[in-house]
Amino acid sequence: MFVLGDTLARTRHARIWAVGFALEAWLWMLVALFDPHEVGFSAAIIPIICFTTASAICNFAGFLERAGRTPSVWLIAVATGAAIVQILLCYQSNHLLQVVAYAMFPAWRCLLFAVSVPLVAVDRKQASVTERSVIVMLLLLAISQAGMTVAAFLPMAGLSPKGAYTAALAFTTTPIAAAMGLFALMLMASDFSRERLRLIHTDPLTGVLNRVGFEEAARRQIYRSGARPLTLVLADIDRFKAINDRFGHLTGDAGLIGFARQMVDGLPDAALIGRFGGEEFTIVLPDHDGEAARSRIDAIRAALPGMVIPGGARLNLTASFGIAEHRPRETLEGLYARADAALYQSKQQGRDRTTVDATP
Repeated sequence: MFVLGDTLARTRHARIWAVGFALEAWLWMLVALFDPHEVGFSAAIIPIICFTTASAICNFAGFLERAGRTPSVWLIAVATGAAIVQILLCYQSNHLLQVVAYAMFPAWRCLLFAVSVPLVAVDRKQASVTERSVIVMLLLLAISQAGMTVAAFLPMAGLSPKGAYTAALAFTTTPIAAAMGLFALMLMASDFSRERLRLIHTDPLTGVLNRVGFEEAARRQIYRSGARPLTLVLADIDRFKAINDRFGHLTGDAGLIGFARQMVDGLPDAALIGRFGGEEFTIVLPDHDGEAARSRIDAIRAALPGMVIPGGARLNLTASFGIAEHRPRETLEGLYARADAALYQSKQQGRDRTTVDATP
């Protein structure tokens, strides 16, 4: 796990998971070397509870980190308190208190599995198949551990170091640890694949989609749109070569970044934004007809002159836009050709304007 965490996914949550599984491995190494039945259950219970609690907290903290949340000190404080209470209960002569101590093992797992479920899907609107699978398996594990918790209070549980319930706890611990390790590996592999795909489909300068990524996403969006309106917008920064020649390529790059940011900030989240190359950008606006798209684009175009670019300087950019509304059974290529013709009209009519395709 440590090796995979350093190669497959160099992330903090992968390293936290690796620590958790290392603690689990050390626990079972100690159990194998020092059999609790031989050294005495009272002597073995403290390291068992400590290692089990620490491993569970690492697993949960890994899910928190992966979801972009920093594990709180309160998490460690609560877990430490629970471990101390469980240890104290194990040494009580009252049978009910001992039952509670035994039941805390599966109850603790059940709680952590349950609260980990909403953390699995990083993007809840587009959860991957792997994330959905892990969610289902975590729920099943939580239900099984809830059943084990209830079973501790049944008369036939056999609560003793050599009893049936203790044997069941020991028997299920290894498969659960293996399952959590499998879940972690699945999520790390899924994240690695998604990140590599994102890099392949992203323009490294502006952070929007590149041509390959945009075309793939646009085809999917056209297919999903059905009878709903959808428009394609082509944008071209006016006289961009002159900006590069006058201010230098670094300023030109900052202008491209600022232009992309204006579109990202000024368009709805459902919009697809891509850079086709150079100073040419493309946009897909779902649920927008030609005039609705013009209204959106004109608001962005009006904000371009005097735009603040990365670094704090102001750049007097203008851009020309061409808009085409998707027609039934029209391909992306056909839609692009009409938007490109509309963009050409904007350029021919003096630049810094928006043209909506009106061909029959």
